[in-house]
Amino acid sequence: MKITIRQHQNLSKFLYDIAKLSFAGFVVGSIISKEPMGPFVLIVGLGITICLAIIALSLDKEDEG
Repeated sequence: MKITIRQHQNLSKFLYDIAKLSFAGFVVGSIISKEPMGPFVLIVGLGITICLAIIALSLDKEDEG
């Protein structure tokens, strides 16, 4: 099943939004919380955010070409 350009763009936007939410949830949430989460949570949160942003960026670049 072939996806349309619009579906491709929507998937890219969705992944950008998930990247922002994971950043807020892992990184900012662990900084604001009263109990320290540790550096592992920060590293995992940043890793997930970066991976999702890279996937979204690559999907976005495919739409242009």
